[in-house]
Amino acid sequence: MVENLSDLSTSPYLSNFPRFSRDDEAPSSAIVKEELIEIYAPAGKLGVVLEDSVADDGPPLVHNLRDASVLKNALLAGDRIIALDDDDVRNMSASKLSKMISQKRENETRKLSIIRTIPATGVAAEC
Repeated sequence: MVENLSDLSTSPYLSNFPRFSRDDEAPSSAIVKEELIEIYAPAGKLGVVLEDSVADDGPPLVHNLRDASVLKNALLAGDRIIALDDDDVRNMSASKLSKMISQKRENETRKLSIIRTIPATGVAAEC
């Protein structure tokens, strides 16, 4: 079932991950931070290859980008796609999401909401 993502801050998926607005807020045990990024894709083919998440309940992942992808400077391998045009796709298979994206290829824009894992910098290690 597709749900509208009106408030991502209450998302049970996001709550499993540490999120920090600045590196200095991260506890010393944190090794990553999560960023919610919204990408507006143009009409047509995107050149994005998706794969199912390793976790049974995880969202589809960006596997790689074709050389001619219009999103090659916006998406990274490993990005987790959680919404398409504000519709929740976290429990969708990669093949179903790919089909959904293709069905909207005539739309002027398609909004992809992704979660990107970013290594935290300046994390102190104790000896």
